[in-house]
Amino acid sequence: MHYSLKKIEDIQYQLSVELDEDDLKKYLDKAGREVSQSLKIDGFRTGKAPKELVQKYADQVKISEIAIEDALRGSFSSISEEKNLDIINTSDLKVEENSPGKLRYSLRLAVYPEINLPDLSSAKVKKTSISVSGEELETALGTLRASRAQASQKDGTTELGDRVEIDFEVTSEGKVIEGGVSKNHPLVLGKGNFIPGFEEQLIGMGKGEEKTFSLAVPADYYEKSVAGKKLDFKVKINLVQKVKLPELDDNFAKSLGNFKTVQALRESVENGLKQEKEAKQKQRIRVEILERLTKESKIKPSKFLVERQLDNMVADFDEHLHGQGMELGLYLAHVKKTQDELRKDWQAEAEKQVDMSLILHKIAKENDILATSEEIDKETGSFIDSLSARGQPEESKIDIAGLKEQIGKRIVNEKTLALLEKRCVTEA
Repeated sequence: MHYSLKKIEDIQYQLSVELDEDDLKKYLDKAGREVSQSLKIDGFRTGKAPKELVQKYADQVKISEIAIEDALRGSFSSISEEKNLDIINTSDLKVEENSPGKLRYSLRLAVYPEINLPDLSSAKVKKTSISVSGEELETALGTLRASRAQASQKDGTTELGDRVEIDFEVTSEGKVIEGGVSKNHPLVLGKGNFIPGFEEQLIGMGKGEEKTFSLAVPADYYEKSVAGKKLDFKVKINLVQKVKLPELDDNFAKSLGNFKTVQALRESVENGLKQEKEAKQKQRIRVEILERLTKESKIKPSKFLVERQLDNMVADFDEHLHGQGMELGLYLAHVKKTQDELRKDWQAEAEKQVDMSLILHKIAKENDILATSEEIDKETGSFIDSLSARGQPEESKIDIAGLKEQIGKRIVNEKTLALLEKRCVTEA
């Protein structure tokens, strides 16, 4: 076997391979034995006929196809091992010659870049103790009560706690702002879901009444497009309802599920809040560890990997938009951006994600972290079962090999992050 490996650019290489007749013989013999195992010839048990008869009766085209596939896979694996290639992916496979005495092919491959990691002990992160305050618990219980509230028609004017339906129009300097028009918009007064001061302006209004007023939006308001601006509002009250909250008692607890007492409900909600805080802290810790390692690591930027990450981010965003009934092209037209401009906006985040993935890969490799076939099969089965339960694509329409590859990577990343937590987390 002869081969050449030439660098194209960045972390991409062109591999050219040539196998001669002697190289191909072992693959042809192996393919012949494989085909013979199911070959039936009169006078012989299945798979026990002499080699001469197998060659006479076997499907030579099938033997050749199996041999070529094995030769491609086997030779590439041998070269990868010999050159110690840490491969990200392969592409552009071209069989340039396939004759009885020669197989010549080429492909492009990308390899993981070399990175220098600091000592993991340099990325120490503190873990804080977690508790749920009485106020947090009461707020969560209040949300549960609100979800079971009953609203009834109300005569007279609005008060805090009432549910209203309104038409509104919001303008800035005489122009309607984005999302500034709504009809029969539901709102519970006092929840604070609108711009500060808006709900207070509706107190004391009656059904059918209209009102115009202006508000100055705080400079630090989360919606940056209107932060610090003066907005003009035109509002009409279409419906006023009195909201009655259920009593927080045993009967209410039983109505929510398998709770016999309100105390059992309280304990369940408190435990849920604690688990939510623990999950957020776990995510914070992992991000902080990776950010510290990224800052102290020596990683050569890879245009190929960043562009690939941007491709994935755009594809994921496009899929998210489809789920909301919108096309990427329409979204870009709405925000007045091109896809190139969107990618430019996401460039820094893509670079950060690439660096973190490279660090995780390096740590996993240095610590021999792998996903077992049993782990991959178990998670794959669970994922397919969940799809079936939701009436989504049949198993025959799923790319099982691709799915298993993704799941395997996720398992390895999870094990690697768990290792980092073990080595880098300290108690507060």
